[in-house]
Amino acid sequence: MNPFTHKLALGTVQFGLDYGISNARGQVPTHEVKQILRLAAKAGVQTLDTAYAYGNSEKVLGTCLPDVPDGNFKLISKFPPGHNLPPIAEILGKSLDRLGQKSLYAYLFHSLETYQQQPQSWEMMQALKAEGKIQKIGFSLYAPKDALALLESGKKAGLSLDLIQVPFSILDQRWAEVFPRLKTAGVEIHVRSAFLQGLVFRDPSALDAHFALAQPALKHLNTLSQELNLPVSALCLGFALRQPEIDQVVIGVANPAQFQENLEMVARIAEIEPIMQELKTLAITDEQILLPMNWPK
Repeated sequence: MNPFTHKLALGTVQFGLDYGISNARGQVPTHEVKQILRLAAKAGVQTLDTAYAYGNSEKVLGTCLPDVPDGNFKLISKFPPGHNLPPIAEILGKSLDRLGQKSLYAYLFHSLETYQQQPQSWEMMQALKAEGKIQKIGFSLYAPKDALALLESGKKAGLSLDLIQVPFSILDQRWAEVFPRLKTAGVEIHVRSAFLQGLVFRDPSALDAHFALAQPALKHLNTLSQELNLPVSALCLGFALRQPEIDQVVIGVANPAQFQENLEMVARIAEIEPIMQELKTLAITDEQILLPMNWPK
């Protein structure tokens, strides 16, 4: 079994919502979710990433997981954003009920704003951790400076920052310089958006003008793909998986065939090593492109 497969985490947003710039098909049907979970279990994928805000993703997982008895998955969910929400223990309880679980591997704030709306909730998470309802406390973040600030404030207050999930891809390497500091602090690092929500698969010349600054990097990526006879997906996955500080790379899939294809790409990861330095040169810094929340509606 390829050791890099253990660094894959299965993102489940598409199990509960229509999601992604290149996803024309919509929400994954339940029978296909079961097929994907069986493939994941067989391949050695150990982590499932979901959230209270991912439509009915948690409920779908709760329905499907009993049919995958060999899937000894670690489950991660997220406390949703919003004002006037019920207490965090109540929201977590609903997530656990939906998932059919007694505890979670990790429970994350869905964003920095989620935490800022209810600052006392970090202490509440700490209590839930002490009760054994969650093993790790974490944050889903967008900006490296936010992780460093949380690390410092958590340390002062005696609160756990055990895990972060952040965007990272060939185009978006903003986090690379802070990963070593986070690892030194014992933080588990999960990354998402290795394909930048499908942007890397689009024809660069057909993109909206908003993405003009990304066109040279995307064209270079396509050229490397052709020269090496490696799909763009293999380059993107391999680049993230080969980062030593990264513990898990979260990928979403639209159907079982796509997930199987991703597993096959992981099997070719050794072919990427000679061009790792070249891939590092394709990074861009414009957050209007790197953060999908800033894309044209």
